[in-house]
Amino acid sequence: MERRPWLAREEDQDRLNPMHRTALWDMVDVLRVLLEHDRSLGYIVNSDNGNNLLNCAAYRGHIEAARVLLKHCPDAPYSRSNGFTCLHQAVFREKTEFIEFVLGLPQLRKLVNMRDSNGDTPLHLAVKKCNPEMVAILLRHQAIDVTIINNKAIPATW
Repeated sequence: MERRPWLAREEDQDRLNPMHRTALWDMVDVLRVLLEHDRSLGYIVNSDNGNNLLNCAAYRGHIEAARVLLKHCPDAPYSRSNGFTCLHQAVFREKTEFIEFVLGLPQLRKLVNMRDSNGDTPLHLAVKKCNPEMVAILLRHQAIDVTIINNKAIPATW
């Protein structure tokens, strides 16, 4: 990091950089060291679709990586360019522990009603997945709005 700090930002052929890889592979100690050296690395999004570190952690359900990231960067990006948040990602990949983690954080609790580019909320995705455990977790959240409709005017409860 001292000799070649730009390497932490360089994307490979998969449009991922070393920061994305640390979140995907749950390399918490490496992530911590990189963020302690340069906190701005926690705000990196890839050039292709705006993928961010929280979405990478959610993809595999890596709670500790997300916790370290949010400790150093409490306002880290949580949404891709298509509106797909880390909560959408956790629901899509059926990572129930990560869903509970996100819903338990004050700074991320607003994600429960956010819509992606299709207008779907995480509840829409959980219902489409036919996963009663995820649906129950989302419905228990005090801020859930079950009346939100997607771009096809369909509520999640339909």
